[in-house]
Amino acid sequence: LSCTTRTSTSGPARHVVLDRTETLVATGSADRTARVFDTRRGLVCTHNFKHDGVVTVVAFGSSSRSLTLATACETFAVTLWDLHTKAKVAVIAEHVAGVSDLVFADDVLITASHDETIGFWNRDDGSPARARINAREQIEAIAVLQKGKYCRFATAGSDGLVKTWTVSSSSSSPSG
Repeated sequence: LSCTTRTSTSGPARHVVLDRTETLVATGSADRTARVFDTRRGLVCTHNFKHDGVVTVVAFGSSSRSLTLATACETFAVTLWDLHTKAKVAVIAEHVAGVSDLVFADDVLITASHDETIGFWNRDDGSPARARINAREQIEAIAVLQKGKYCRFATAGSDGLVKTWTVSSSSSSPSG
């Protein structure tokens, strides 16, 4: 067993995630930052993104043309960051309660919130990719089960149930 330690924040870390290539780690922190570390260089911090509130959840999204970090903070806003340019791409301020989880399905960011909705946003500009779903419960976690023409995902929420949902890339009414 070996352990490499780096100071990632000046306050408690709230969330950590590994990208699909296993070369980048992102953290969300109570010190109002999201940081990205390069695992190939011994956890060297490569990005430091400041926010207006505690960063509660982070997620990586990638394609052949871009690498994106999505962050959510206690202000209910979701921010998309381009990791190649280190630029803020978009701020999504549509949720009215805490965003509890973020996950990418191809070029779409799916957000889960305590406002009882599931949102779908274009990764490139943060615009709505489809109508939001009224989940009728506070959503705590979300996981993509299948990507493609039909996206299947699971949610876990305040009612204690795990639900699966299927949405078509061309339809605005999901089945659940």
